[in-house]
Amino acid sequence: MMNTVNPIDRLNPAWRSPQGEQSVLKGIPMRLYTSDTRRLLRTILKQPLRFRFRGPRRGDGRDPLLNRLTCLKRRAVTFSVYVV
Repeated sequence: MMNTVNPIDRLNPAWRSPQGEQSVLKGIPMRLYTSDTRRLLRTILKQPLRFRFRGPRRGDGRDPLLNRLTCLKRRAVTFSVYVV
């Protein structure tokens, strides 16, 4: 009998999203947002992915909660991964 491992389990457990959240991974530092990382994630998950960026977004008059939900890539601190 073959032991199958969930591919997400091979990644840092701190990045896994809790059950019931739409994201697959979250809180991944931007220093890891490279073409190699994106390619690896697409290979492991074997599905089309979408990346969202998290970090500060100030001075645009938006609600502070909304400011944390998404931001420009150049100002992002972390990113999240979603299956499309």
